[in-house]
Amino acid sequence: MYRDVPIYLSCFCMTFTILASAKEQMTPQIHADNSLHSYVDVVPVDLAHTAQLPAAVVTVMGRLPAGSVLVTNKLAKPVTAILGIWTYVDDKGSSQNRTLACDGYNLSPVQTIIRSQGAVLLSPTGCTSDPLFPQLESGNLLGGPFATTDEQNGPEATATTVGVTIDAVIYSDGEILGRDTQQYYRRIQERFAVLTAFLSDVDVAERAGTPLAAAVENIRRSTEGERDPVLGGKWTWARRIQGSPNMQGTIAYLRSHKPPPQFYHTGVSDQ
Repeated sequence: MYRDVPIYLSCFCMTFTILASAKEQMTPQIHADNSLHSYVDVVPVDLAHTAQLPAAVVTVMGRLPAGSVLVTNKLAKPVTAILGIWTYVDDKGSSQNRTLACDGYNLSPVQTIIRSQGAVLLSPTGCTSDPLFPQLESGNLLGGPFATTDEQNGPEATATTVGVTIDAVIYSDGEILGRDTQQYYRRIQERFAVLTAFLSDVDVAERAGTPLAAAVENIRRSTEGERDPVLGGKWTWARRIQGSPNMQGTIAYLRSHKPPPQFYHTGVSDQ
């Protein structure tokens, strides 16, 4: 996930405003500009919309950061990445942003973020797809959507207004809907290019007779401190591989990653 640090989630561009009242213990009311309703539905996670939310989400509502939303995919193809941007404004007019992306391209095979006619619970701290909703109450979810100490003590705690934008939705066939102001698809492409370059270096070294551990160490040493994104990315992969208890298995898994699709914009965005 990418958090502020974007945790990226590709979704349609829609903006929601959350008005919070100090007298209501900062419980926000979310007003969603759901102009992409033909493609994706966005429902604010708040008391005013409990009838539209799954029971499992309602149960944990009090543990979620302000601005959490339920996003439902109306199309007959899965969403594989979704990006959300939150803007928190306090009563003095000061604002702070949060960015989160849920990205299925981090794994092999590519993971579905929102299945067709399915939903994802999206917050500034993480996302959870609807098949895992029964596990929300336990809280035992990697990258879950719950508020952390940062949110409890940060701008979320004092915000009187929260603007939520779903910046882009990326589908399994490469289609991108939304404004896509962050061009998150480029991160996906660049990440795969770096992985490919790293694995190519490993292959060259192994064909020359260098043992895998030595090959990875050579890559780490030769790229340490480099500012170039590709070289720096190779160093990161080398460090990750060196931390694996099964280097051969990890390399084999990385080789199973397939290239992302050809991404394309359809020109559909929120108004």
